[in-house]
Amino acid sequence: MVVKPFRFTFGFFKNLKVAKLYISRVKSSIYVTLTDIKNSVIICSSTGSANPHFTRRKKLAPFNIDYVFVRVVPFLRRFNVKAIAFVIKMKINTYVNSLVRAIYSRGFKISKVSECKSSAHNGIRKSRAPRK
Repeated sequence: MVVKPFRFTFGFFKNLKVAKLYISRVKSSIYVTLTDIKNSVIICSSTGSANPHFTRRKKLAPFNIDYVFVRVVPFLRRFNVKAIAFVIKMKINTYVNSLVRAIYSRGFKISKVSECKSSAHNGIRKSRAPRK
């Protein structure tokens, strides 16, 4: 199946190919997922797969995001993507800053930034009353 990135037809990013880039954190790894605009996954990379010899502490170091993004860049170049819609599925911190720096240093533009927060389907659980 050939995945084609979406082409903007309006605004500052007119006639640029755009792909979505998700960043999320799971207990001991940080995942970066590249999708087309219809959310079909092109590549998913994590700090654990960037170097399998990293310990948990090293996997969560912010500089490892650059190693993960280096694995995504060939796919961006292959599909001639010039702009990235950036979706953050975690708390904004140094990981996000490192990824934004890596995106701009490789010559890509960020067309849109959105934050995706997850919540339980039945609402947030009430805190337990202290024991007396």
